[in-house]
Amino acid sequence: MQPAHPNESDGLGLVARWAPAMDGSDLWFVVPGEAGARVFRKGGCFAFQDACTTWAAAMKLDPTRLAVVDELPADGCAVSGVSALPSVDAVLPDGVGVTNLSLRIPFGLSIFSGHFPTVPIVPGAMLVGWVTVLAENHLGWKPAGISIPAVKFRRIVQPGLRLSLKLQLDSTARRLDFRYSGTGGLHAVGALQVVE
Repeated sequence: MQPAHPNESDGLGLVARWAPAMDGSDLWFVVPGEAGARVFRKGGCFAFQDACTTWAAAMKLDPTRLAVVDELPADGCAVSGVSALPSVDAVLPDGVGVTNLSLRIPFGLSIFSGHFPTVPIVPGAMLVGWVTVLAENHLGWKPAGISIPAVKFRRIVQPGLRLSLKLQLDSTARRLDFRYSGTGGLHAVGALQVVE
């Protein structure tokens, strides 16, 4: 395992480390600073790779072998791939059937390779899917079938954002209300209803 290499001179605030991938190939994992995160959110992975070309050339690296991550893998750890879920940083129960989750949207979400390569955005359907998975994990809510009586997407969700997700079951556990919010305000709000 090679050491972490901070690089502030390129203005992206990069910290990088080499690690083997599960397929045996070599990857450089890169944690962007705030400026690098802005480049990634505005232009996607291709713009980020372009912005890293000078640094990558100095390190004798292929910029297409850079994986943008939130934190560097531990020394000697092989990395198995990308995630499909946000990182849950904190769980704050708030009474019966109510929980607040502190989420971090990872740069390495699998959806960002195609939605969209130039401006990465979490699709609304994925936000709703996360609600179902996180409600099962943290509230034990696992209905056989659901409908979506209401949902509004107010702000886009992009990599590097930190969001709060409030999940609230009604007293019969037949309806789950959810609310994604961040420092910029409300991102999405809606409800899921059990169907028989």
